[in-house]
Amino acid sequence: MAKIIFSVLLVALVMAACGSAEEYLADPALEPSDFMGIGWGQDVSTVADLVETYRSEEGDMAVYVRSADVKIFGGVTLDSIEYTFIQDKLRRGALTAKGKEAEDALLHEAASVYGRETARVGEDYIWRFTDVNVMFSREPHLDQSVLFYIYLPMR
Repeated sequence: MAKIIFSVLLVALVMAACGSAEEYLADPALEPSDFMGIGWGQDVSTVADLVETYRSEEGDMAVYVRSADVKIFGGVTLDSIEYTFIQDKLRRGALTAKGKEAEDALLHEAASVYGRETARVGEDYIWRFTDVNVMFSREPHLDQSVLFYIYLPMR
């Protein structure tokens, strides 16, 4: 749970820092319309093989993994894939790579998929789209890096 809270706070901090950075969006043609085959805003009840790993005290946010997931992003072997549903709708996703080689490969793959980042803060990279933000964040204290996806509209 501490990992989730830290990650959410880190994303919020980096997004706030982006306000002072150069303003432009990533190529709209590259905006992800889903996360690992699950559509943004899709209801949790329509997704098979989900296993809940965390639920907020209020019950409105839950994190899941999918037992059927192949933990690969491009050519990168992942440590984990997590799906966050808020009010039972997919709002966030996270791809985690562990170890320097896999972490560097995850950043390289993200750049090859999404193009030039729209903001960079230290070793964190952000691709801002109209409805989705994608952020690569190094977490050296956890010996991992995470590629976060955040669906912005709360429809």
